[in-house]
Amino acid sequence: MPTEFERLQAALPRRYTLLREIDEGGASRVYLAREELPERDVVIKVLSEELSARVEQDFVREVERVARLQHPHAVPVHAAGDADGRLYYVTPYIEGDSLRDRIDREGELPLAAALRVVEEVGSVLKHAHARDMHHDDVRASKIYFQSGHAVLTDFGIARALGAEGNEGSDTRALAVVACEMLTGEDPGGMRLSFPPSVPTQVADVLLEAMAPDRPPELSTVEGLLDALERARTVVPPPTPTPTPTPTAPIERLSPRVRGLAVVGLVVALAGTLAWWAFGSRSVEAGSAYVASVAVMPFENRTGNAGHAVLGQSLADEVIDRLASVPEIRVIDAYTTASLMNDSLGTPALLDTLDVDHIIHGYIEPRDGELIVNVSKSSLGGFLAPRRQYRIDPGDVAAGQSQLANTVARSFLADLGLENRFDPGGTVIGPGREAYLAGNEALGQRTPVAMRDAIARFRQAIALEPTSAAALSALSSAYALALYYKYDVGIPPYELAARALVAADSAIVTDPSVANGYSARGYARALLGIEIDSAAADFARAEEIAPNAPNGPSWSARILARQGRIDDAFAEAARARDLDPLQAGRRTALASLGFQLGRYDVTIEESREAYRLEEQLSLAKAFEGRALALTGRGAECLRIDFGVYDFVRALCLHQMGRTEEAQALVARAEEGVETLVGDEPYRPEVVAQDIASFYGWTGDADRAIEWLRVAFDLSPAGVDTRILGSALFAPVESDPRFLAAVTEVQDAAAARVLRTRAELPPPL
Repeated sequence: MPTEFERLQAALPRRYTLLREIDEGGASRVYLAREELPERDVVIKVLSEELSARVEQDFVREVERVARLQHPHAVPVHAAGDADGRLYYVTPYIEGDSLRDRIDREGELPLAAALRVVEEVGSVLKHAHARDMHHDDVRASKIYFQSGHAVLTDFGIARALGAEGNEGSDTRALAVVACEMLTGEDPGGMRLSFPPSVPTQVADVLLEAMAPDRPPELSTVEGLLDALERARTVVPPPTPTPTPTPTAPIERLSPRVRGLAVVGLVVALAGTLAWWAFGSRSVEAGSAYVASVAVMPFENRTGNAGHAVLGQSLADEVIDRLASVPEIRVIDAYTTASLMNDSLGTPALLDTLDVDHIIHGYIEPRDGELIVNVSKSSLGGFLAPRRQYRIDPGDVAAGQSQLANTVARSFLADLGLENRFDPGGTVIGPGREAYLAGNEALGQRTPVAMRDAIARFRQAIALEPTSAAALSALSSAYALALYYKYDVGIPPYELAARALVAADSAIVTDPSVANGYSARGYARALLGIEIDSAAADFARAEEIAPNAPNGPSWSARILARQGRIDDAFAEAARARDLDPLQAGRRTALASLGFQLGRYDVTIEESREAYRLEEQLSLAKAFEGRALALTGRGAECLRIDFGVYDFVRALCLHQMGRTEEAQALVARAEEGVETLVGDEPYRPEVVAQDIASFYGWTGDADRAIEWLRVAFDLSPAGVDTRILGSALFAPVESDPRFLAAVTEVQDAAAARVLRTRAELPPPL
């Protein structure tokens, strides 16, 4: 006797192969399936026989009507039909959580995140209403997140099943979703408690929009969005105030602690950095740009796997050329590559990446040559007709370099900026494939990926020892592994020395490559050594490639070392905007927000970071610390911290569960080395959290003890962004603590320099 699963498989068109059931409701079942042509994962939602019989006459016709709706924030309906008396419809498979899942897990969402969802869902509703289409079932479970943006699913299905809504009901439903995001509560009873971070004007607009006698201007989505925008700008949302405790007063941030990392160095840095970081343009994203562009990897249509890397390689080189033009904002290659498999059309890509233009195309074979088809698109259509270029398969490297120059110069000419073109750049020959794979892994920032990145860059250097690009990338990978406290099989002090030597080698190999200087500057700033030279490194990198996507991220590090935390925060925000889908950029912004006491930013950016990379435990740790410092200990305890589990001690202490907190820390103190276990992390992760706990509880002696342990293990023992935060405010006035910080940092810097001088090859 065939099962229901088998009967359905037999009744569906042959191109669908059911994989598993993923959800079941009273009137439908939901399956994950594989579609053959085109090859992709899809979701097939199958109605019950009873419901199918009731709505059969109108269902397929209505679904086919809404299937014509095209919008970046609408999940399309691919197909609909009848499978042996049961109606079904097919949509794309979206990995990840729904908004319902996120609210259930996190409770209330930050104001900025909630209003962004409202704006994005509102945009598709406005688009549909203008075409006399309504959703009729807007709720949190129908909203998913794709590439960081909200998308609305099941458009028109409720109407196909007999619902009778209108523009007003969609608008009210959107206001209900907004209230649920901001309060974490079901607004059905209309008795809501908005958190202090939500301006009264915003709350009033939402409550009015849900009321039966709402004003006419709040009966349309456009009216609701306009009212929310006005309300939001009347009174900016306040930064959450840290909740003080008797043992840990955290209502202030002392400049003394923020400046601990750079005592004696501020004067040396100020003159060098002032012109470089802010002399030529505003730090606000887009404020001085003529245009913005994303260069997508060129699709390989040659049928030859040997050319698989060529499309990404060519895109990287075009990005390198355009990054040297200050007037152009260029999206990082990691972000564009991550969207290649999302099947987004040009309007959706432009919206997702927030750019004016996209350069894209494909590579195909013809008459023994490789033909590269290049298109330049904007929201209004094609900026220029598609152009074709030839590459000799026998000399791909030279042809690729020439073509990158041609594409970049052509794009600039279309914008009247041809005189700004600088060929620059570097080409990796036999090591190109390993180098690109390393870059992709490095962008993930996870422990396993970091190990893979290091191995790939070493492989690239073995194939091409004079590749400045690969040497620079290896330096960055070493330094980032040190910052994230990952165990990559190299002792931390040696890892720091190797980061410096690899960057030195890159600069000696090719002084015209910006990444060598930025990698060395980052390593120096991270370690707090040769700071005056670090500023000069970044200045040189900026001179060579003034608009490189990595630039703001690296400059944020050295500005923070200088004690200019607000300026560093602005640069980190610009780095995130240039590379919005890289989790590391969001983690960096979250950590600077934490040092500044901007805990709302820390929480929002941390959550986005580990949504992008689930294994990024550092982001969860920063979220937990921020929740503890804002009196949200219970919410903090719901996080699965992984190796950062001892952050929970802060949460417990904030809730008054001091004995449990002390017991957790005591367990940590018994065996720092063993607690990491099989996790790919270094034991200084635990030492850092113990030092932080004692700093927050005002125990200067124990804080100093564990500060020494952390820096004995690694030159990046306690993150300067934690050391300069409110966690250490209760002990900052103790002269012994200040002296200990200076002592351990100086000793660590000297040890790194000794190790560098003694370092044997290979890198």
